[in-house]
Amino acid sequence: MKRFIKSILVFLLLLPLVYILGVIVWGEVFPQFLKKNLSYKVIGGYTQSRLHDVKNFKNVDVLVIGPSGAYRGFDPRNFDARNIKLFNLGSSSQTPIQTELLVDKYIDQLNPKLVLYVVNPDIFCDPGIESMVDLISCNFVDRHHVTVPLKTYNINVYNTLIYSTYKSLIGGDGYRDEVITRDKEEKYISGGFVEKGNNEFAETTIFPPIPVSIQSDQTQAFKNILMELNKRKIKVIIIQPPLVREYYSSFKMKEIMNRFFKKLGFRYMNFNAGLPFEHKYFYDYGHLNQSGVDLFNKMVIDSLEEEEGLVFR
Repeated sequence: MKRFIKSILVFLLLLPLVYILGVIVWGEVFPQFLKKNLSYKVIGGYTQSRLHDVKNFKNVDVLVIGPSGAYRGFDPRNFDARNIKLFNLGSSSQTPIQTELLVDKYIDQLNPKLVLYVVNPDIFCDPGIESMVDLISCNFVDRHHVTVPLKTYNINVYNTLIYSTYKSLIGGDGYRDEVITRDKEEKYISGGFVEKGNNEFAETTIFPPIPVSIQSDQTQAFKNILMELNKRKIKVIIIQPPLVREYYSSFKMKEIMNRFFKKLGFRYMNFNAGLPFEHKYFYDYGHLNQSGVDLFNKMVIDSLEEEEGLVFR
């Protein structure tokens, strides 16, 4: 009986090591289509390029944070033309939980005068698995932030964290220029922006009603970010970029979310509330093409200078 119990204890002690080794072998040997729960790869959005690029920036005028509407909606070149230094720290499907990690790591270095926090009607609905895996795959998560992915209780996140840690310990893949692997029509622009070109969204799509199920951990992370920025006396504007009108109209709780953002005590700009942007300014239902970005950025900058009276240089 004692021998049996001892064997069980040894097995239990070795099991985590065996699992870790199994994940590493799985990641090294098997093709991607057999790695459903191991997502060590470039998901999209040039996160790796952006995290490499941010090392060259400090003391910016404007920091943009949020999901894809951030890094696809704010072109640093448009701001630079108006003497505004901007860095875009958005990433694909970024939820407030990942935003909080990024702000914690880079806010001292970037030291912005203004933060533009990009939101959308369902920003609190996504559990953040895709965005977390994206950051882990880029070796963003270090020992200071490792508890956050552990709290996801998601096997994909755990496996990717194990494999990413292994790759980091052996020297990793090094900096991989994502331009090689991305859409030929896309181009990474220094400062965090991804340029798409001027393809026009021409589809006539009927979007079914989109329910919104708010997750409390996301709303708490959102409030934590705002409190931290407020404590640092950094001005914050919450901003909702344009979406194709039919898509925006399909969100069931859009008005509830509008009221929520308005009550936070920060300026809130919703570019879906007034005259909608025409389809010709979008390349898909949720993202502006370059002409749309240029128009949108001009409207934002004009507002910052005229209504806010902000002078950066």
